[in-house]
Amino acid sequence: MGEVNLVINGVEFTTRHNDYLIVKQSSTSRELHATEPIQFPDVPPSVLEKKSIAGQTEEMRAYFKAFKEQNTTLRDYRPFFRAALCYLEGAWTLDKHIEEPFPSDRHNLDAESWEELSMFVRYAAYSGTKSPKENYAFLPTALFDFNRTTGEPIYAQWNYRIICSPIKEDLPTKYIRQVVDLKSDVPRRKVGKDNRNHRTARFILYEQDTFRFQNKGIMDRIFYDIVGKDNIPSGLSLASYGHPLLRFDSDPKVPLDTSRYSRVTELADQDAMGNNVSVLSSRTPSFQFDSLRFATTPK
Repeated sequence: MGEVNLVINGVEFTTRHNDYLIVKQSSTSRELHATEPIQFPDVPPSVLEKKSIAGQTEEMRAYFKAFKEQNTTLRDYRPFFRAALCYLEGAWTLDKHIEEPFPSDRHNLDAESWEELSMFVRYAAYSGTKSPKENYAFLPTALFDFNRTTGEPIYAQWNYRIICSPIKEDLPTKYIRQVVDLKSDVPRRKVGKDNRNHRTARFILYEQDTFRFQNKGIMDRIFYDIVGKDNIPSGLSLASYGHPLLRFDSDPKVPLDTSRYSRVTELADQDAMGNNVSVLSSRTPSFQFDSLRFATTPK
């Protein structure tokens, strides 16, 4: 994955070259950005039972065929073909020292400080050139506070990382639906099926045949299994204008754990439109970005 220009919650930034590793958050440590490997599924027992390489190959091909056709009667591939979701996470930090956002075998931020990184990015913008190694990123700063004693400004530094998370439930491939994206389709003059096998094709993960931004879906369930910067669920809760936020898919209703990533929530009482369900991001400055989720920390 190369360099990417992004806008998250109104913050525009540019990444370095992103050859990220398939790792997940630590399940034992709350240390910031602690990770651990994602375990691969076991080999199907029916494959290991075969005595020859040819027999094992033939049996494994049957599993691949079953997965491609989504046919569990041919072989129940589901325990052995597990999906993982990789996502980009952004946050404002107060660390003055430059921090590598995530592990990579090939790339790193090629600067000693945030100021030096900013100078490299400014040079590239002014000169119209770029670093061949693509190890620079435009990560903005913002005025965050003032020192109460000295009056000196305190700046927050934007940073990001790419990390992955195993998906607990089975993920039927029919839920992966191609969508029209004019920015990537028009330059190639190909739309829909004509562009399906090109790397510029865009897809969404949606289980219903008709897409609605407000609908609760599989992506909301997947992200609610993912914790924010704490790595381990903290059981945090939030009340909006005196009304507790509730988990959208629980019965009976329980408080929303805001240490987990969420977009959709429910209110204990109806709003002025008579609705209990609301899109969390519509109550925050996210510009109705349907791929955006939020998580909080106690810090």
